[in-house]
Amino acid sequence: MAQAVPAGVTEFKTLAYEAAHRTGGRLTAFTPALDVTPNFHQALITYRDRTVAMLCSRDDGSVVMTESFGVRSGWSLAFVDEPELAAVVRRSEGFTVLSKADAERPFNHPDHPHVSGRDLACWKPENTGQALFHWWD
Repeated sequence: MAQAVPAGVTEFKTLAYEAAHRTGGRLTAFTPALDVTPNFHQALITYRDRTVAMLCSRDDGSVVMTESFGVRSGWSLAFVDEPELAAVVRRSEGFTVLSKADAERPFNHPDHPHVSGRDLACWKPENTGQALFHWWD
């Protein structure tokens, strides 16, 4: 998988607004990654029947969609496919979108060499999504 040049928080927020607008949703919350953890920016896009979290890794511009998460979910990420949102992301420079299958496949370090080998050994992510979107310190 080719690596994108990471986009910044402003670019991701702009993308999130555009993605929400183009897919009939509304951006209802935006949380930038301003501290050590998490390592991703989060945009909540609300539709009539659901809320989707669109995450962007500040490390490499990877974007993935998940169910909304928080204390009730144990801060666990449940990756989902949102084809319309993914199509908007694919048209934007600086971002690489991961499908649910991409996020849930075993992590292949050579595809993402920026991820610390020490962190991988310590945290032992179960899949690519956990390796790229996390609360590791």
